[in-house]
Amino acid sequence: MHLLFRISLFLLILLELLGCCRGDCAPPGGLVQLHLLRDGKNAVYGPDSFINKNGIRAFVLSSSALEEYVDFIDTFQSVGIFIQDGFPVILEINGVRADTFAITTVVTDTDGCCTGYQVTSVLRNGVLICEGTCEEIINIEI
Repeated sequence: MHLLFRISLFLLILLELLGCCRGDCAPPGGLVQLHLLRDGKNAVYGPDSFINKNGIRAFVLSSSALEEYVDFIDTFQSVGIFIQDGFPVILEINGVRADTFAITTVVTDTDGCCTGYQVTSVLRNGVLICEGTCEEIINIEI
């Protein structure tokens, strides 16, 4: 009976490990959505746009500059960049303009396998541009 209990416990632990946490968890960070504006008008979308989507690139600041995916969210006419806590992202526009964005996060939930995060602040070039719940689109004058 004691051996049967050990085998059952071992199998239960093995199933828990195999069914969970295979690297599919998101890192501490979040998607930051931006409206890139000039004089209050959208610079990427609409009749007053002057920035081509191909001219917008993002790079993660780490030991080397790794290009990051830029998400163009047409529904909201915004630009989205995923930023990890502790790894600022440089947003480059038309190969000239570059702003550095950084975030802080808090843990929102843990399901025993992965941890959820919420962005609590966004900094642009070291200046705080959002604090609290930063899920709304942030207007950026360029």
